[in-house]
Amino acid sequence: MELGDFINVMLRQQWSPEQISGRLKREGWASICHETIYQYILKVKRAEGDQLHLNLRHHAKKYHKRYGGITCSRKHIHNRVDIDRFPEIANRGEWLITGKQIP
Repeated sequence: MELGDFINVMLRQQWSPEQISGRLKREGWASICHETIYQYILKVKRAEGDQLHLNLRHHAKKYHKRYGGITCSRKHIHNRVDIDRFPEIANRGEWLITGKQIP
């Protein structure tokens, strides 16, 4: 069995490229990075129109950046109050604490 055939068989059995890479190294076939297997899947998809990418576990899910996007809600504090509008007592070293658990 050729290396490409082995990768195809394992992908059709729902193996991840990381698992395939580990199995190849363990059995002494070749030392192939999982990223190389992903590139192979993309190449086969573009050249032959094969549907290997559909056997990936997350083929239908899109990657969403967790941080750094404009729409990231963690960056914005809703109903925030400007520091100039804090009570005068806050300027003397007293702390103003608010939150769900604090009365």
